[in-house]
Amino acid sequence: MPNGNSGYTTGKYYVMDPLGVSAPLFPGENDVAAPGYGYLTWQPSGNEIAYANSAVDQPAAGQACVNLVHPDGSDARPLWCAPSSYTGPQYISAIRWAGNGKSLVAYVNWSPDPYSPQTDLYEINASTGAGTLVATGIPDLPSYRGIADVSYDGTKVIYQEYGGDQPSEDCLDNNYGGPGATYCLRDMTTGQATLVSVPLAYDSPLMLSPDGSELISTKGTTLNNYATENDLFVSSIATGQVLRQLTYTPKTLPDDSSVGWKPVAWSSDGQRLLVNRVFIPAHSIVPSQTEIYVINVSNGSMQYMGSGNAESWYQPSL
Repeated sequence: MPNGNSGYTTGKYYVMDPLGVSAPLFPGENDVAAPGYGYLTWQPSGNEIAYANSAVDQPAAGQACVNLVHPDGSDARPLWCAPSSYTGPQYISAIRWAGNGKSLVAYVNWSPDPYSPQTDLYEINASTGAGTLVATGIPDLPSYRGIADVSYDGTKVIYQEYGGDQPSEDCLDNNYGGPGATYCLRDMTTGQATLVSVPLAYDSPLMLSPDGSELISTKGTTLNNYATENDLFVSSIATGQVLRQLTYTPKTLPDDSSVGWKPVAWSSDGQRLLVNRVFIPAHSIVPSQTEIYVINVSNGSMQYMGSGNAESWYQPSL
């Protein structure tokens, strides 16, 4: 239930079964009262839901942690907690599973000074709970999903960094990703980070192909009537070359309106992409319109799945 002055103050998470029967995931009457629970995401092919031990943008009561729980609410337990070296208010955000369900990435937002937040990125082994630092001192995430993505097998992580202000980092360049930002791909096996030089819109959502060789990103076009559309592109990680454009801005859009194509998940075979198309009317109280599509990444052909907002792609055959 929203409060106009301070955002969402009450709410419950439910899991609905195929017969339409819902049951609360957590005990208690309010799941978003501080610290609450946040950033829930379902393991792609398994029986775990990962979540943070605080509601969205709320500090944890102590160390920020990633927890696991079964969809029936049983066996809730911590998987990994931020190192004790972190001090001050902290919380976990933008948890994202690898496609094989064996690891996940999560941002740790922390700072002893609430006016100077710090953001670090970790990859966490879902079996052992071991966390590996991917990058430190990176930009705060601009969206609920964050910017980082992890390859299907968890061996590669792509993320955004500040550009040029941390000489100790090995992946810095001001020429890519927009002013003051750059994009890096870290090989979690070797620890080596390399610059990603594909053309990207600033703060573009990033989506790695299952083998980590290709990247889905967005780039915007503005029409003469100030309408905009962020279209989807497939690029080679190795060469930076744009391989294919998947969506195209139509010749006409309503004045001052905007369209955003937002990637959600690859199919495990790397052949298809689940996406949302969000249309936002200009200067209107009419809500935005969201549609779900599956796109063939080899030729851009689309299958319309219906209206709504896709959150993940459950592939039980994995």
